[in-house]
Amino acid sequence: MVLYKGKSHAGGGTAVVAMVKGQLGILLTSHILTSPSLALVANNACRPNQYRPKVGLRNKEYLLARRLRTIVREDSMGTERGSSFIGGKNNLSDWNNVQRTASVERTTHETSVKIDVNIDGSGQTNVSTGLSFIDHLITSLGKHSMLDIELKAISKDGIMHHLIEDVSIALSTAIDKALSGRLQITRFGYALVPMDDCLSYAAIDLVKRQFHNIQLKLTRDTIEEIPKEDLEHFVLSLAQNLNACTHVVVQYGDNDHHKVESAIKAFAVAMRMAVSVDKKRVGTPSTKGAM
Repeated sequence: MVLYKGKSHAGGGTAVVAMVKGQLGILLTSHILTSPSLALVANNACRPNQYRPKVGLRNKEYLLARRLRTIVREDSMGTERGSSFIGGKNNLSDWNNVQRTASVERTTHETSVKIDVNIDGSGQTNVSTGLSFIDHLITSLGKHSMLDIELKAISKDGIMHHLIEDVSIALSTAIDKALSGRLQITRFGYALVPMDDCLSYAAIDLVKRQFHNIQLKLTRDTIEEIPKEDLEHFVLSLAQNLNACTHVVVQYGDNDHHKVESAIKAFAVAMRMAVSVDKKRVGTPSTKGAM
């Protein structure tokens, strides 16, 4: 149902404010605004600091204007990530049709990595890196986060460290890209996961402010023929490139295989919670109005 419509000089077309399935959205049409206050918001949406609500604005219009301003601001902030200003992936009226997917290819003189990620998947994975334990960890990540992951990696120089690093960077970059503007997500996720003698916890805030605290507490020199430092680097690179605040800590345990696997599973379960869509939320899950 269309509530208001009219010309938006900011977008070069006509702004239409619509209620679709209970959610406010913006569409593109071709003629004039019946509400001057909403025209003001639409025309200044890309310059939010210049917008001030007019005195005497009716309550209904004021509330609608504030929501419109929020959506337009978030849509404009998302354009550099591939979302369009009008009718793009950040348009909440189209949220049910959004595909949160991404493809990333990372090619260097050392490795070649290609990955496809679907945030709203069912945990299906097809992983081939040439390193069985890394394949197993990524498969576990997909299974317990419910992300679909298809990943193929090839080492060009035969150096394990380069391959593990690039696989981890490509994986977290793809997840970050698939999340796009991060509208309407739960944002926070946490999990406490046991694996036999080990207990690990993970906490994730998908705010776009990178921080990481990774404590695996490994003691052996190698685990499943992979050096301890490379496994630590795998988890560290995953957190470093996610564009989020991530804590993954092994609380205790004796078996290093179990420590790494429980840590990855905790991260996966926390991720599943954080990326889930919050149907009650409108816009960005932040008091700042931006992630």
